[in-house]
This record gives sequence, C-alpha cells and structure tokens, in this order.
Amino acid sequence: MNKDKFSLKDHGLEVYVARFQGSESGKIYVSASFSVLNAQGLRIKTVSRQLETRQVEPGYDALVFALRAGFDRICHEAILDLKESKF
Repeated sequence: MNKDKFSLKDHGLEVYVARFQGSESGKIYVSASFSVLNAQGLRIKTVSRQLETRQVEPGYDALVFALRAGFDRICHEAILDLKESKF
C-alpha cells in the first residue's frame, strides 16, 4: 500500500483470501477480495481479483516465489481500483 501511495484515512481495509495455492502441474491460483470499511465497520467498496499463472521452474522455492508475486500483483491491481473511488 505504501508503494502505491494508498491511504485509507479513517477507513479500514478487510482482505479475504479465497485461494492461495499451487498444483502439481505447476499452476498457481490466487484470489482475494478487498473491502474498504467505514468507521462503523460497514463495507462501502469491494473489489475482487483472481490470477491463474504458472511457476517458472519446479520446486518449493519457486512455488513460494510465484504465490508471493501473484498475491502482490492482485493487491496492486485492487489498490489501483480502490484509489479511483471516493469514500
């Protein structure tokens, strides 16, 4: 969020990660919802993102790297969308 210069001011952010996994075939699946909450805890804006990609190489370290990169990517995309909203 700091990298994207995103500030919530007096709002909160709720993140629900629905999928964060790799498969034996080398596919990576990441999906999450990002909700801005007002001072009373009510959702005022929600965006969802999902990503399906492949590991560059086999192995646990490559899996962890790909999952992290995928999560970072969907977070960045969601924050860009939320920044456009006026709340």
